[in-house]
Amino acid sequence: MRKLRLAAFLLLTAVLSFSVINAAAPSKTQSVTKEKRRTNFVEIQKRLKNMGYYTGKLDGINGSLTKKAIQTYKNNQGTDKKLEQLLAREGLN
Repeated sequence: MRKLRLAAFLLLTAVLSFSVINAAAPSKTQSVTKEKRRTNFVEIQKRLKNMGYYTGKLDGINGSLTKKAIQTYKNNQGTDKKLEQLLAREGLN
């Protein structure tokens, strides 16, 4: 009986340890997606900056300056097809 309890305890410990380690490690897909989004936002910022809508640095972060520039661009009914595609890809169209 003691051996059975010990085996069950060790098995439970191993399963829980694996679950915690697995949950803590970011998946490769998440980091690729995050990097792709940053790249998309750098391109969005670059295009907005070239048109005079964005005044911040090209950091790839969808912060307040980027959001304001996107909104101003939309309000002025911009026609940059590549920018429109990037905004659509990020769900911002």
